[in-house]
Amino acid sequence: MAVIFLQIAILLSSIAALLKKKLVWVLGLAVGVVGLVYFADGFLLFIQ
Repeated sequence: MAVIFLQIAILLSSIAALLKKKLVWVLGLAVGVVGLVYFADGFLLFIQ
């Protein structure tokens, strides 16, 4: 699950760079944070 969110974040960041749209970049950052939370959950097992 974390990998999916991180890959979507990379995709959105790439699109934002091509289109020069800050909103898409911020959305990519938000999705990346969600991916990092899922990664930390899988690594540390703190969300039930």
